[in-house]
Amino acid sequence: MSTARIKAGSYLEYKGKELRLVRKFEENVWQVECSKTKRFQEFAESEILSLLVKKEMAIFDLLPDNKKLKAQKRLELNTGDKRYQKAIMRRDYVVATQHLPNTKSRLRPVIEETWIKLGRKGKAPNPATVIVWKNKYERSDGEPMALVDRHLDKGNRRGRYCFEVENLVLDAIQTVYMARERGTFQDTLDCAKHSVYLENELRGELNKLELPTLALVKRLVKGIPKIDICRARYGYDYARNTFR
Repeated sequence: MSTARIKAGSYLEYKGKELRLVRKFEENVWQVECSKTKRFQEFAESEILSLLVKKEMAIFDLLPDNKKLKAQKRLELNTGDKRYQKAIMRRDYVVATQHLPNTKSRLRPVIEETWIKLGRKGKAPNPATVIVWKNKYERSDGEPMALVDRHLDKGNRRGRYCFEVENLVLDAIQTVYMARERGTFQDTLDCAKHSVYLENELRGELNKLELPTLALVKRLVKGIPKIDICRARYGYDYARNTFR
C-alpha cells in the first residue's frame, strides 16, 4: 500500500477514476473531486482506509508520472499556498449556482445556503461577486485555477485593492448600476465610496480601506456577462430580444 497520507491535496485511484481529496467536512467525511468530470462526492475516512487495505484503492501524494499534467501544479499550489483553498471555496459557490440565472433574487438564497454549509467563514459573497467567479470559471472550461487570486502576479499593482474594497464596489454595482434606474459608472463609484467611508469609520488609522476608483468600477462591471447587465438594467424581455 502507498505510504501517502490521507490529507487535502492527495490523489486516489478508484474504479479507474482519479480523485483528489479536497477537504474534510466532518470528523470522518472527506469531499473528493473527480479529475475528469470535476464532480464532487463524499467518502467516509473509514471507507477509504478499508478500500486501501483491500487494495481496491490507491493513494498518492502526487499522481504517477504518466498522469501528472496540470494536476501536479494544482497539488503544489494547494500544499504551499492558501490561495488554492480560497479558489476551491469559490468554486463551491460556482457549482451551487451554475444552473441558476444570474439574478440577485435567485442567487442570494443559494449563496447563503452554501455559506452555511462551508462553516459561515467571513461574509457570504455578494451575488455580483459570484457572477464574476462563474464567468471566469466558464471561460476557463471548468479550470479551478481560474479562480485563484492573481494579485501576486500584477507587478506594481500588488495589493492595490483588497477583497473588502472589491466586495463593496460589487455591492454598489448590484445596487446602483444593475438596476432599472440605470445608474452611471460615476453614480456607482459614489455609492461605493460612501460604503468605504462608513467602513473606515469602524477601523483604526492603520487599517483604513483604500478608496475605489472609476477604473476599478469599470473593470468589475466588465467581468459581468453583458446579458446579465442588460437584463438587470432593461428587463428580461429586452435582453432576450437583444441577445437572441
